Amino acid sequence: MHEYKVIQDPVNGPVRFDGPFLEIIDTPEFQRLRYIRQLGLCYLVFPGANHTRFEHSVGTYYLARAFADHFALENRLELEAAALLHDIGHPPFSHSVEPLFREWTGMDHEEAGRRIVLGEEPFADSQIPGILEAYGIDRREVAAIMSADPGVPYSSLVSGPIDVDEMDYLRRDSLMCGVSTGSVDYRRIMEVLEPEDGRFVVEEKGLPAIESLLINRILMYRSVYFHKTCRIAQGMLNNALRSCRDRVGNVFRLTDAEIMESIPEACYREITGRRLFKAVVRIRYSGEDLSRVKSAISSMSEGDYVLDIIPPLEFSGPSRVKSTINIRMGGDEVPITEVSPLVRSLMKSLEDRYILVATRDGISVPGL
Repeated sequence: MHEYKVIQDPVNGPVRFDGPFLEIIDTPEFQRLRYIRQLGLCYLVFPGANHTRFEHSVGTYYLARAFADHFALENRLELEAAALLHDIGHPPFSHSVEPLFREWTGMDHEEAGRRIVLGEEPFADSQIPGILEAYGIDRREVAAIMSADPGVPYSSLVSGPIDVDEMDYLRRDSLMCGVSTGSVDYRRIMEVLEPEDGRFVVEEKGLPAIESLLINRILMYRSVYFHKTCRIAQGMLNNALRSCRDRVGNVFRLTDAEIMESIPEACYREITGRRLFKAVVRIRYSGEDLSRVKSAISSMSEGDYVLDIIPPLEFSGPSRVKSTINIRMGGDEVPITEVSPLVRSLMKSLEDRYILVATRDGISVPGL
């Protein structure tokens, strides 16, 4: 009998690992994910949000295996490996400070993950490529799936507008944060997808299930991911890290705790003691007002304030909010935004931005 392990997942129940997947989860690269919080500093607002990239990766693998079984996909091993490894390159605190780490290294978590899977510098010592090769799994195809390469059949299952990554994190994040949004019926979605020429097509009867997915995604952004206090804490961590670049090594090998050990003690105590900056300015976004705000805070020390735009300017367009989904209706494929007023309305709500300034001790900003 083959050796196997079962991980008891609070969202999906028991998840069985054997063969290459059992070996992968025991590697140092994968075990590091136990110490990377899924939602960064959101636990300061939602106390239950202490779940990690490790358990999310387990759940994503579980769903990929379920879909691969249901549709009898021929490249299932590569798809399952990509699902398990899709977050292997996440730096500490997940997305919270990733833009800063990208500025430092030229890599985001997707590029770091690709290099870990391929064994490329600075991850030439990665154990992942050898395991994949030993089991006849094409590591280049795995990396291509992780990079959403449309040339690989059904790569959108792992990274696309309807993917197992999102089906897991929406359910997991909403459960751990204790919010009612985020409910996703992945079994129903499975039933309304039709595999065709290496991609999945949504049948007309599947419109309500896909609407529910998109609506819950947008509501989670509004209620959790872009919560102003979470964003303030993230801004404070960014400020702290900018002052200690020389003390930080390869961030894609570090954990949350190791990063926190690198920042100045005063900043560490502020963040971990939840002595967060107070919001003193909140106005609707415009380019003119942003220039006015920047001018007003120019005389302040950078470590004494957080300036943010919520939602961020880069978070816009159908591809970013993943609404590029077509519904097959009457033989034609129609964008969901053309047939769903609900989706159109909620997408528009994400364009309603505001400028936030938070300061230490709530000190007011002259002229604002």
